[in-house]
Amino acid sequence: GIAQPINTLRVQKSDLGLPQTTFVIGSVGRFVPLKNFDMLLEATALCIAQYPHIRLVLVGVGPEEQRLRNLSNVL
Repeated sequence: GIAQPINTLRVQKSDLGLPQTTFVIGSVGRFVPLKNFDMLLEATALCIAQYPHIRLVLVGVGPEEQRLRNLSNVL
């Protein structure tokens, strides 16, 4: 769970350096194989090919973090 009330965790697109026209897909979780973030990265890459204004924002930590970063750079 999230320890803070959700309304204190708001992040604006501009905080991430994204234009207001960007459609953001986001997920928060531990970076472990069970969460299957690979599939989310691959699906988002397919969507971006047709809709270039989409961005994926992942928030979390875990043993898969560096591998997921590498995968995101390849896709």
